[in-house]
Parts: sequence; C-alpha cells; structure tokens
Amino acid sequence: MKLEDILLNREIFNQVKRKGLHDYLNYNGQIILSTIMPDEIIDKLKPKQYAQLINQFRPNAYMIIDDYTYIDEPHIISWKQLFRMIRRARKLLKYEPTGHPIGLIKGASIEQAEWCIKALQNIGLKTYALPCRGLYLQILRPFLTITAKKLGKPSYTIILYGKTRIYDTEFPLDLIKMPRNFHYASMTWYIHAKQALAYLNGKLYQLPQDYSYYCECQYCQARDPHELVKDVKALALHNLNQLIKHHKGDQ
Repeated sequence: MKLEDILLNREIFNQVKRKGLHDYLNYNGQIILSTIMPDEIIDKLKPKQYAQLINQFRPNAYMIIDDYTYIDEPHIISWKQLFRMIRRARKLLKYEPTGHPIGLIKGASIEQAEWCIKALQNIGLKTYALPCRGLYLQILRPFLTITAKKLGKPSYTIILYGKTRIYDTEFPLDLIKMPRNFHYASMTWYIHAKQALAYLNGKLYQLPQDYSYYCECQYCQARDPHELVKDVKALALHNLNQLIKHHKGDQ
C-alpha cells in the first residue's frame, strides 16, 4: 500500500487510521507500506511522525523513509540524500514501530548503492527493496549485480519493487539469473489489464487487435477479445495467474 495514496486523501487517511490497513482493505494477507512517493512528500515526512503512522495503520512491513537520488545530478547531491535516508532510518527504528522494516537500496552510482547496502546492513536490516520501475535494463543491470553480490545469501530477502513484467522487450529482467531470495513486487499485471494487454504462454497480446489470442482459463473462458477487454477484472486475474505460473516454472 502506497503511503502517498493515504496521505493525499483525507477520507482514506481517516478510515485507515481508524480501522488499520487490513480492515480497511478487507485483506488478511501480508501488507507492505511503501514510501516510494514524490520528493515533496518525502521532504516533509519526519521519523517520529512516520513511526506514529505505522503504529496506527498496522502494516505487516514498512519501508524506511525513501530519499531521492538522480543519476543526472552532481553526486554530491545524491550523497547528501543518501546520508539523510540512513540518518532518518536510524531515528525511525529507535521508535520501534510495529511491523517488519524494509531497507531501500538507493544511489546514483554503483559506489553509492554499495555504500547504502553496507549502511543498512550495519543497522541490522534483513529485508530490502530495490526500486526498479521505469529503469531500462542497461541502467538497472549493474545495480542488480551489486545487490546480488552483497545480499544474495538466503539470510536476506530482496524485493524488486515495481517489476513483475516478464514479457517486456524494453526490460527483459528474466534474462538475468536472479538469486532465489529475490522476489518481484508490482501491480503491472493489473496496469496491463487496464491497457488491454494480456499475457499468455510467454507472449504479450494487445487486445482486441491480436485476434490470435485464445484462452480457455477460468477468467477468459474462451471469450472473443472484443468482449474480454470490457472485463478488466477477469483480464487482470488472468495476467496474475500467468505470472504466478511463470515464476513457479509452470511455463
């Protein structure tokens, strides 16, 4: 759940504060509170305030307060932001908010990412998220490599935040061999369904133009593509099911 969506909507904020995330979402599974959000919100969020929000919202896990590092800015700026992220993480954990903390792997260079990982390890974190959304493979590959080198042991858990896409020629993440402790986390399957994009047996279909698409699963039920695109929920569940099968090795 994105913290941004809660903070920017007073009605949602009041309901989540009163009910907690699980009751608000009517969901009994694992909920992660994400701090990947616009820079202006990041700047205003204080560790004590965030700790109080975590205790009120009661997620299963929460990211430390994010900070922004841009590869096209002088590195002295991104170093400053990294130092602030680690400083605020230490302050946050001193308040001992409920739930499991997740460190963020950030940096505008491999050197900064490596330093960030080491600093988070020194804090004692075992779970990490590497923000991936919108990054091309040539930019992301070295960050994946250093993350795998430093955190590829079973004692750590790595979340590739913002990616479940396996059919994207722009970002063929599956061409990189990922350690078993790396996990995908994204709503891409739903976003693609809203764009009338369907996954099937390792291929991506644009509906209704791709007339060759045919699926008899419980969600598609062999429907004509023109009819299927009107049922976003069914298409989203189909995509999610395809992703689950892929990562289980069934495809």
